[in-house]
Amino acid sequence: MDHCGNGKRKAFLIFPLFRNISGKRYAYDGNLLLGIMNLLLKDTSKGGEIMDVALSEDLVLLDVEAEDNFDLLRQAAQRLHEQGYVKDSYADAVVAREKVFATGLPTVMGGVAIPHTDVEHVNTPAVCIARLKKPVDFIVMGDDTETVSVDCIFMLAMKEAHAQLTLLQNLMGILQDADALKLVKTGESARKICTFVRERLSKVEE
Repeated sequence: MDHCGNGKRKAFLIFPLFRNISGKRYAYDGNLLLGIMNLLLKDTSKGGEIMDVALSEDLVLLDVEAEDNFDLLRQAAQRLHEQGYVKDSYADAVVAREKVFATGLPTVMGGVAIPHTDVEHVNTPAVCIARLKKPVDFIVMGDDTETVSVDCIFMLAMKEAHAQLTLLQNLMGILQDADALKLVKTGESARKICTFVRERLSKVEE
């Protein structure tokens, strides 16, 4: 059952909502921005079980070198495509969406981004984590005038809109937890990061 009514529309307009409620003070205060997002996600997801989402060591990329944010998105999308999780159209779609609805977020430990796109570009639900050797700039979610230096992204490939909302809600728990985010950003192995994030994302919020 789709817990969001017209699920696809709600799932992929959740970030643009910030254009109506945010200003520079939200862009500069990452905790406030994340808190508002978490409340919105709780209001729309209404709990529910997360569908099986692939996150393997092969989907954790460390020391990635990227020319800019779009190069980074294409590298992560390529890995998802190589593993069969997304369609040929996914990379172009996720880049196009980032240009319109940016996903950069200030957090308790620097910037992150959570790029994603419409469900029709996905074969099998998966998450790809890419940690950069040197940060690249992303436009801040909800504020086209601000950028944030990003050194880690969580690229989402989901098949069902309500599942993406629940996944995003649990991802907010990592992004608001300094210790959790530190492990992702400094963990020495893909296996350790994969195991930790998979456990955190599998939790069901009521």
